[in-house]
Amino acid sequence: MENVRVCASTLGRVASRLCSGDLSATGSDCVRCRSVIRVPIDHGVLVYAQSDNTIAIRHEPDCNYEDIHPNIYAPASLTDLRHLHGGGSGVTVFHGYHPLLGSLVMKHGGHKDTLEVLELANIARQLHERRQRAPEAAADMRSRIPEFKVIYISPQHLRDRSGELWAKLRGVVKGASPSSRSVSQRTILLTLDGTKETEVQADKTSVEIMLKRGHLTKDGDGILIDQEDGYDTIDLLRKCICREQKNHYWKFTLGQKTIGGADSENGADLHTSGRLVGNQLDTIIEQLLRVIQNLQALTAQSERAGCAQVKDELTQLEARRDAGEQCNRLITEVSSDMDSFCGMAVRKNFEPDTGRFAVLRKFAKDFARDGESAMVLSADERQPAKFLAALLQEGSDPSHIFAISPTTRSALDIMDNSWMDLVRDATAGNNCASTDRMWCCGLTDAGIHNMFLSSDFLWLFDLGKSTLMPAPAFLTKFFMSLFHTLGMQEVQGVGEWVVRFNASDLGQLVLTEATANILPTVHASFNEALERILKDVFQKDAVVRRLLLRYVILQLLSDASFCLQRWREKGGGAKRFREGRLGKWLWRCLWDNYVAADVIATYHDDLGLG
Repeated sequence: MENVRVCASTLGRVASRLCSGDLSATGSDCVRCRSVIRVPIDHGVLVYAQSDNTIAIRHEPDCNYEDIHPNIYAPASLTDLRHLHGGGSGVTVFHGYHPLLGSLVMKHGGHKDTLEVLELANIARQLHERRQRAPEAAADMRSRIPEFKVIYISPQHLRDRSGELWAKLRGVVKGASPSSRSVSQRTILLTLDGTKETEVQADKTSVEIMLKRGHLTKDGDGILIDQEDGYDTIDLLRKCICREQKNHYWKFTLGQKTIGGADSENGADLHTSGRLVGNQLDTIIEQLLRVIQNLQALTAQSERAGCAQVKDELTQLEARRDAGEQCNRLITEVSSDMDSFCGMAVRKNFEPDTGRFAVLRKFAKDFARDGESAMVLSADERQPAKFLAALLQEGSDPSHIFAISPTTRSALDIMDNSWMDLVRDATAGNNCASTDRMWCCGLTDAGIHNMFLSSDFLWLFDLGKSTLMPAPAFLTKFFMSLFHTLGMQEVQGVGEWVVRFNASDLGQLVLTEATANILPTVHASFNEALERILKDVFQKDAVVRRLLLRYVILQLLSDASFCLQRWREKGGGAKRFREGRLGKWLWRCLWDNYVAADVIATYHDDLGLG
C-alpha cells in the first residue's frame, strides 16, 4: 500500500472526490510540478488521522458488506464486522477492526454525519488548547469521548445517486424490475498542480478535481509529506467533502475510534431492561456530575456571560407582545444568542411555519386526508396514522386516543407557544451554575443512548458541534432520554422498535403489559437523577426544576416531529419502489406524545401549569 501525507491546502480539496485508476505520483518535487493520483476501480480511498496529528491518504481493496446494509462499502481488510444497534436516527452503524487503524465504529452517513465525525478533530484541538486552564479536566474528557479516525470513499459511493433514483422511479411507473436499472459509474481523476487553483468539473460519467498543490516534499519512499498541522487539514475537509456530498447525495463510510471498556454496556440497554437502578444509576449520576465539573473548569471566564443580554432581548420582545404583536410571529426575531442559550430549543420547535410543532400540526392534517389526496400507507402504518391524525390536531382530547390518558389536553396543546416562558425560566436561575454558559465539548446529544457505562466509568459518543450553553440546557437530552429510549428499544434481530401500545376493543390505545410494568421504574430513576443533580449542581433551585421539566417535554415533542419527518424522508406517505417497514417511526411518535403528557401530569405542580 502507498501512503500520501499531504498539507491542509491540498487535502481539503482532495477528499471531495477520489477514485478510478492506479495510484501514482509524477513530476519533480517543486511546488509547480503536476502529479496525478489515480485509484484502481476495485479499491477505495482512506483519508485518516495519524498519531502525530497529520492526515494520510491510502487506497485499499473495496468490499460491499451487504449483510450489514446493501449500501455499506468499506475496506476489505476489516475483520470482526458487527452491526451495532440502539441508535434512534435510522443511520446504519457497525463495528470493524482495521489492521492499521484498530477498532472502529463506523456509519454509512451523508454530509451531516461527515460534519459530525470531522468535528471530533476540532474537539480534540479545543481540548488541547483548553488543557492549560484545567489539565486534569481536559485529560478526563479526552478519555471519555471518541476521536476521528477515517473517512472511507468507495467508487460505489460516488455514483450518480439522483440519476439512479429517477431510474428506479421510472421503473416503478413502467412496471420494470428494479434490478433492470443501470448502475452509474463515475471515473474520478485527481490532479495536483502548482499552477492551478482548485476547480471541480463533474458530469454524468466523470469528475476531475484540479487541486492547487501546497509546499510538498517527498521522502525516500515516495510519500508526499508536509509538516503543517493536521487540524487545519480537517477544517478544509469539512468544507470540501460536505459540500460535494450534499450536492451529489453521496454517503461515505465514516469511522471513529471505538470507546468503552470490556464490561461496559449501553445506557439505554441498561435502562430499558430495568437495570439502570441502584449502583448503576448512582454511577451514571456521579459520572455525569464529574463531566459537568470538567466542562465548567474548561470554560473560560469570558465565555460564561450571556444571560444578561438574553434577558434584555426577552424584555424587548415581551414589550412588543404586550403592545399587540403576535407571540408566534415574534419567534422569527429571536437571536441566535437567545436560541443557543436555551439549547437551540426555541426556533427549532416554535417557528410558526417550519418549526417542529408546526410540522406536527401539518402531519395531523395530512394523516386525516381521504379520497384521492389521502396518504399512501402500508398495513403497519394505518393504525398509528389514524391515532396521530386525532392526537396532533389542535384542541384534541387525548382520552379519545388513550384508554388511560395522563392529561385531558395534549402535550402539544399545553406547550404550544410557550417559548417566552421557557426563556424566562432559563434566565431566572438563582445561581451561576444555572445561568453561566459552559463549553459543551460537542456533547449536544448526551442522552443515555449515547453513553457506555461500566461499574465505575462513563463514556460518551455521537458528538456534534462544540457550543456554549448553560448546564440546564446541556442536561436536556440526558433527562429526556430516560423516557425517550423506551420508544426506540430494538426488537433483537428484527430491525424494529418495541411498540408500547395495544389497541383495545373500544378502539383506544392501552400500554402494553411490559410498558406498564417498567414505567414506574423509569419515573423513579428520572426523579432520583433529577433530585440529585438539582441538589449537587443547582442548590435545589425550584426555577431550574421547572426549566428542566420544560426542556424534557419540549424535547420529547421535538423528537415526535423528527420521527414523522424521518418517516417521510424514507418514503412514508407515498408510493414506494422498495420494501421497508416504516410504521415504527409512527409508533415512536405516539410514544413521545404519550410520555410527554405523562411527565406533565406527574410534575404538574412543579411546572405551575393551570
